[in-house]
Amino acid sequence: MIDKIRLINFRNYVDSSFELAPLTLIVGPNGKGKTNIIEAIYYLACGRSFRTAHDGEVIRFGQPFARILSDPLDLTFVDGARVQKKVMIHQKSGRLIDLLGVRPAVLFTPESIALIDGSPALRRQFVDILLSQTSQMYAKSLIEYQRALKQRNGLLHQIKLGDSVADNLGMWDELLVQTALPVIAARKQMTNLMATNLEMYYRRVSSKDTDTFEPHYISSVEKHGAEIENEIELTNRFHQRLLDRRPAELKLARTLVGPHRDDIELVLNNKPISLYGSRGEMRTAVVALKLFEYDYIKEQGDKEPTLLFDDVFSEFDEVRRKTIFEVAPGAQMIFSATDLDHVGKVPKGAEVVRL
Repeated sequence: MIDKIRLINFRNYVDSSFELAPLTLIVGPNGKGKTNIIEAIYYLACGRSFRTAHDGEVIRFGQPFARILSDPLDLTFVDGARVQKKVMIHQKSGRLIDLLGVRPAVLFTPESIALIDGSPALRRQFVDILLSQTSQMYAKSLIEYQRALKQRNGLLHQIKLGDSVADNLGMWDELLVQTALPVIAARKQMTNLMATNLEMYYRRVSSKDTDTFEPHYISSVEKHGAEIENEIELTNRFHQRLLDRRPAELKLARTLVGPHRDDIELVLNNKPISLYGSRGEMRTAVVALKLFEYDYIKEQGDKEPTLLFDDVFSEFDEVRRKTIFEVAPGAQMIFSATDLDHVGKVPKGAEVVRL
């Protein structure tokens, strides 16, 4: 559990500390920094922001650094041409990847509904973050794949400019395939596990015991073909797909086959929920995914994740608001809201932090 967090030059905070209880409600008008506290906690869990891809934005204007401290973690952002993130764990220097699993967290925001109706990249990111928080091996595999992908795309760009030739792609094809295989295997395994559990979570929130809800992994390697379990066959199919797509890749100067092009399709009552689901069904689906994420992290690691809810009460009716407080008994929950009236009945024992 995170019982205290200190923010120095982080967003709008000069130097502020906050005490956090097992159930904490952070309340204040827009612009006071509620989401900034949620973001800081998420940084300690995942090493990244859920709001921006540019770490420099979190450094208070005109300051050379920002810092987040919550024992045993210390994350510093050093301003420069490229912002550096420095990690200390138990007062010893560490890597960004070492943050994963120390203070795990599950995040829910109003924008989380994009997991359902947004681009495939968001669903891939959901699975990648879930796997990375519970397996440094997966996180390293993903980094290796992304590095190989970037290098191959760089070569495709050189070929398009006439600075290299297509014959040089062979080595990079092999590296791409070999680094992709563990990523694909782990994602498929996760999707299969989700398929056995998501329906239960969905029904718990919807209170409808006839709903069916399941994920399907859509592979750019196996596209329009049966799922391949054998690694050798998958490797051969991958190479063939790269050859088939080569003319298009050379024209566009980017890799068109691989796990960076895959999707996890979510199906409610035998129909893609992104196309046929109501807004209420989509919100229920997001909660189901987050409950699965929470339970998976809890079961895989030795720490219970903190549940972060950023301004979500306006998204739910009174019944679902009550359900949110009850979904994970014993878990630390941190909520932000502009007004307690949006929360409804405040649970007994909740700590209210007013900004």
